Amino acid sequence: MVWLQMLIVLGLFAAGVFGVLLPLLGPDLTMTPGDTGDARFNLYVLEHFHAWATGRVESYWDAPFMYPSADVIARSDAHLGTAWIHSLLRSAGAGPSGAFQGWIIALFTLNFWCCAIAFRTWTGRWVIAGCAAYIYTFGILGLTQLYNIQMLPRFMAPLALLALHRALSTSSPAWILATVLAVAVQFYCAIYSGLILLFALLCLLIGRAIVGGVSITRKGVMAWSVGAVAGALLLLPLLLPYTRVAAQVMPYDPEMVALTIPRPASYIYSHPSAISWASLHRPEMIDMPNAWEHHHFPGALPWLGVLIAIPWWWRIRCSPLGRSLAALLIAWAVSMIVPLWIGGFSLFQLLRSVPGFDIIRSVGRFVLIDQLFFLLVGATVAVSLPKGTRASWVLELALPLLVLLDNKSDATAIPRFDRDLADRGVDQVEADIRSELKEGTVAVAYAPVWGCRTERHGELITLHVQAMLAAQRIGIPVVNGYSGSLPEGLQPFWDDPGAANLDHWLKASGVVLEVELVDGLPSEMLARDTVTIGMVDGGFIGTGRWPEEPVTTDRTEALEWETFIRLRLADGSWAFVAHHNGYLTAELHHGSQLAAAAHRLGDMGLFRPERLADGNYLLRAHGGSYLQQKDGAVGAWADSASATPFRVRSLRSTPEER
Repeated sequence: MVWLQMLIVLGLFAAGVFGVLLPLLGPDLTMTPGDTGDARFNLYVLEHFHAWATGRVESYWDAPFMYPSADVIARSDAHLGTAWIHSLLRSAGAGPSGAFQGWIIALFTLNFWCCAIAFRTWTGRWVIAGCAAYIYTFGILGLTQLYNIQMLPRFMAPLALLALHRALSTSSPAWILATVLAVAVQFYCAIYSGLILLFALLCLLIGRAIVGGVSITRKGVMAWSVGAVAGALLLLPLLLPYTRVAAQVMPYDPEMVALTIPRPASYIYSHPSAISWASLHRPEMIDMPNAWEHHHFPGALPWLGVLIAIPWWWRIRCSPLGRSLAALLIAWAVSMIVPLWIGGFSLFQLLRSVPGFDIIRSVGRFVLIDQLFFLLVGATVAVSLPKGTRASWVLELALPLLVLLDNKSDATAIPRFDRDLADRGVDQVEADIRSELKEGTVAVAYAPVWGCRTERHGELITLHVQAMLAAQRIGIPVVNGYSGSLPEGLQPFWDDPGAANLDHWLKASGVVLEVELVDGLPSEMLARDTVTIGMVDGGFIGTGRWPEEPVTTDRTEALEWETFIRLRLADGSWAFVAHHNGYLTAELHHGSQLAAAAHRLGDMGLFRPERLADGNYLLRAHGGSYLQQKDGAVGAWADSASATPFRVRSLRSTPEER
């Protein structure tokens, strides 16, 4: 009964959408998977495509970030294979963040149905195909990699494996062409996934060649030759910019790449979002600083399928299905062994010598496509059961339920962020840039004073991506940027945005035009350092974890929340930036009590220091009142006679002439 099988497949898709995808996006579609850095970089690329497609920018590859570098889009995935989805949603009236979420939903849909169609064509069973598609699209393995949102579009991989499987059996020009087209489209979706797909196809080819399942004819050789030329021509416009950039980029550190290569324990190391397999998330299993890259457990059913397949193959080894199962088992073994680290060695180190594969720095992503061999092996075992038997019926009825149970997940444990809150951050940066933008400005460089905290790598990523998105809204080139690599000479400015490092970058890039530095300060900054602000009795001023929490004076030890960046401005005033990047202000509308929630520096965040004979300071706030400590709080409440003396001690100096 085909209609019943189709209902089951539709039910699996609905279960994935309503049980996994929508909870991931939040009840009001306010959440976006990933973080405010990497995920929104991909949003920038999609928005850039929309601007290019609608004629608002001339060059696609020379996007206006990392100004004035060329081919900057080729420093990461270009999304040319799927950006049209985002652009259509934008043209239909969706905002940037809403269209980005729509793009994500569309890719989940494509991943599911392309996989379902490929497995249905391969196995002839809709229910088995639907189960494979659910695991591939909504399974616990795929969810662990959503922080790499650029790896989400992998819908052509199942179709490419199917096409190669048929092409090797028949030498049909149609299937050969289908293989070439599928690979080309996957490359246009993402370079990374295209390379991983090539590796998966090689694994399948090795398996088929070993069991003698490759048809070689003169017609087939000609068709493959024509297909190879056609594929090269199709990929040439995509690969040329990447080739130009590759000549400028140093190879990734082999030791850093080695940390991403899966260990044997990686394949039984579960993500904390996998509810059914919480017991397999134990830190001692992967004792590495990047353990989060090693969540490669695909669930119990894929492993069970492989374990059953080995003795099952012996039973059916003489049949055509047995030979197909043998080829898939070999392909699965190769796909597992090559990207595996054992005893300080991995065959992947040899694969990196192949042109193109040297750009891969995160080997763990291979599992996203290589899991198809888990699924193909299990599906082949399932279809070897005769149709219409009790065992076959029980399997088709029970398998969907087992798949749902095996892949039960908690969406709240997946990294994600509030899209509206993130948009407000871009709004603030946009306001900063517009407020300092001068007529005739060629480009801007966003350099907030807190950017010197180089140890906060994640915050720096967010800083640069927000600057990119804000400048994109305004329509002006920006020096800030983020991607898979940086142009030579930009790293100092990226680590510590400021005037000196900006000049260094512009000289390195040969630009003579002036770039407007946006720092959000009302006066020229002469120097900055990291300080503590203490009372004479030994206590320290400290903030809470979040900007909304009160500033107190009861801290007995100076740790992160008790340190501030001090800005020495040209007009003689000081300003202080808290650990969460809010400015200290004496808010008049809050009784002049000290707070640390201001994003922009205004009059209420400027303090005039008066040095005392003992080396301590009185700090006079806007309006003339002095800071005074009272009952665990501090505010601009005193005259000079009753003001509190403060010990302002410098911990780290980063002077910068502007």
